[in-house]
Amino acid sequence: MKDPIGAGDAYAGVFLASILRGHDVESAMRRASAAAAMVVMVRGDEENLPREDDLRRFLEGYGRQVDLR
Repeated sequence: MKDPIGAGDAYAGVFLASILRGHDVESAMRRASAAAAMVVMVRGDEENLPREDDLRRFLEGYGRQVDLR
């Protein structure tokens, strides 16, 4: 982790945006967690806010490997 600033904002923003776009709660939580993870990989609080394509690629590459149950 480089910098935890912005992780909570990224989580909340992506969670709410995902719900508004019709994702179920589990999917919205997965997307929000991925966004928070992406944000803490760099210094600063806005530099790595993911775009939809970036988030999708991240989830395809990493998000399916972990079963959170």
